[in-house]
Amino acid sequence: MHKNRETDINKYKAITKVNFEKYLSINEWGVFMKAEELTKIKERAKKATNGPWKVYRDEFSVRIGTEYVHNQLKAPSPIVTEAYHVSGKPGIYISDNNADFIAHAREDIRLLLQREEEMQIAILQAEAQIHELEAFKDQAQFLLPYFLYEQIEDEADRYIILEKQLSN
Repeated sequence: MHKNRETDINKYKAITKVNFEKYLSINEWGVFMKAEELTKIKERAKKATNGPWKVYRDEFSVRIGTEYVHNQLKAPSPIVTEAYHVSGKPGIYISDNNADFIAHAREDIRLLLQREEEMQIAILQAEAQIHELEAFKDQAQFLLPYFLYEQIEDEADRYIILEKQLSN
């Protein structure tokens, strides 16, 4: 579908008379998101420190921590913060899971936005199919009495012919 996305959208736009641009933007991101990609994103999110997260700035540094106050720390839980090694050398502290989550965030967000767009297209396709089926149903309901009338008329004609044959 993605190779002909504009054609598909124009087709469904004509059927549903829906302004697709209101719901999504056309881009060239390529193929549908694979299930394993979504699973990996979920795993990274599950392993990372619970959020929401917040950026904290002061005159010396920028840190990332939780918005909520940790019960034992009596301060936000650190996500990315400055730390000192036992040798006294300064460094940056971040857990492996949080680092993995942050490192993949750019690509994960792109994939999730792509997935959201695909879902919008699927919803619009379903709406178009519903519209087509409703139109077909309306046409069928309109034509049904005529169809039944023709069947009854044909049956009556056969009955009349049979009656004439039997009376002769």
